[in-house]
Amino acid sequence: NGNPYSVQCVIEAKVGTGEWEIAAMTTKAKITLENYVPGQEASFRVYAQKNELESSPSNVAVIYEGGEFAPLTIAA
Repeated sequence: NGNPYSVQCVIEAKVGTGEWEIAAMTTKAKITLENYVPGQEASFRVYAQKNELESSPSNVAVIYEGGEFAPLTIAA
């Protein structure tokens, strides 16, 4: 999976102008997030975590599909 040291990837999501919340955690290089409302803006960022250490968050990715459903896949 490209992650020999079991670094945890923490995916955070923010819907609209809400607060950042943990959407998922994985050690895999890819993850698919579902169940976001079509046409509603959602922002995502990722950071790495191992033991007590955390990286800085990634750049923010934003989805807004204009009312059409589309799953979001983030690759580490």
